[in-house]
Amino acid sequence: MTVVDVFSGVGGLALGWTGLTVNVRHVAAIDCDETLRLSYACNFPGTTFVAHRFGDPFSEASLAAAGGLLGGINEPVNVLLAAPPCQPFSSAGKRNLGREAYLGFHVCMLAEHLRPNIVLMENVPQFGRVLGGTLAGRIRVRLGRADYVTALLTLDALRFGVPQRRARSMLMAFRIDGQRDGADERLRHVIETLRQEQGKGVTGQVTVADAIGDLPPLAAGDGAEEIQIRVAPSTEYQKRLRQPNGVTYNHVAASHSADLVERIRTVEAGETPQQCGAHPLRRKEYFRLAYARLSGGAPASTLTTNTHNPGSGRFLHYRDHRTLTVREVARLQGFPDWFRFVGSQTEQRRHVGNAVPPPLSHRIAQLVVSAGL
Repeated sequence: MTVVDVFSGVGGLALGWTGLTVNVRHVAAIDCDETLRLSYACNFPGTTFVAHRFGDPFSEASLAAAGGLLGGINEPVNVLLAAPPCQPFSSAGKRNLGREAYLGFHVCMLAEHLRPNIVLMENVPQFGRVLGGTLAGRIRVRLGRADYVTALLTLDALRFGVPQRRARSMLMAFRIDGQRDGADERLRHVIETLRQEQGKGVTGQVTVADAIGDLPPLAAGDGAEEIQIRVAPSTEYQKRLRQPNGVTYNHVAASHSADLVERIRTVEAGETPQQCGAHPLRRKEYFRLAYARLSGGAPASTLTTNTHNPGSGRFLHYRDHRTLTVREVARLQGFPDWFRFVGSQTEQRRHVGNAVPPPLSHRIAQLVVSAGL
């Protein structure tokens, strides 16, 4: 089974399609972020990475350029994955519906060009409500004209074994191939199974401590890009993500001033300074999660690209007096310990914060494969 990934980010969506009951080849990834190249060389050595920014307006020239990028693929593409930028739609963003808001139509163009069996496009939950739902509707109409049946649903990664509340919109399309009823039935089976599993939370909730409790304690500013975990895993989640030799990467804590560290000490696990009227880190109400500490006994709230900044969200470690390391964020996203984030701290945090949790993608992949391509 061949997989092509566009607007790929660091590859979380594609990583979920590995380890299936069929042989998967992740043949190509396209993203505008050149800093991802070394991460692909490290983690996906058999994948061709192309740094490319898709243009606007949508034209034959744009389609030709996209086809040229993938011209080296001399075999049918089974799965087209895509995660266009979500900033135009995110409730945390400025909701500026400019060029980036319409990049999903490039996914339609590539579907028309490559004719994959499956198209899976990921975005924030607000995607389906942009312009009263007409943007997502236009994309679905475009895919329908290309002989695909489509469905749009929102899934929370928390319900699929990820220790983080992270809701994502998933637009899924199955190619008809002259048998619309068959494609409709297969897609309906996948969608209904995902909805049922989300309702039941079949894999249970993994807590922050379940996910990162075995990683070495660190003070602010300490850590190393490669470490050895010296303690035995204490949860199934830790066992699943650990390497047999206990080596992992990117466990480096951001530096904080001595004054900030002392103030962080006074925030208890699961608390926010907003709960304390005179706390020195208390901010205005719309900063209610600023300088908040994670609870070890609960899942994390949604993680972003700013996990180094304690004023940007609930990013303080539940035990140590600092923000999360890149490895801790990766664990909370569901990345295995062998996966290495490459680049500066800013680049690493952008890569892991923007990623799709691989366990969520993996469950979708399992159901798609079982339904038949």
